Amino acid sequence: MSSKKNNYRVTFILDLRETDEAPETVIESMKSEIEAIDGEVGEVNDMGQKDFARVTDVKRPTGHYVQIDFAGPANANTALQERLHLNKVAYRIFVEAV
Repeated sequence: MSSKKNNYRVTFILDLRETDEAPETVIESMKSEIEAIDGEVGEVNDMGQKDFARVTDVKRPTGHYVQIDFAGPANANTALQERLHLNKVAYRIFVEAV
């Protein structure tokens, strides 16, 4: 098997309404999820709470945005999506190759 890692940037929109955890704690758990799929976490950019450009749910007009750069295997996108599929705090996940 090849040990080559690709570079990715994942953008999380976190829904912190139903959790008592601080945003920093949730971000640390997201970093742990990346490391669990054999990813190496790089820069973390906590962009804070932002309004959605188009509100699809009146109960959720904002989200806490976080971008994390990481190096990971070729299947990092699908592996991360599968690990966080049932995580209610990770409202949206967008993984892109950089």
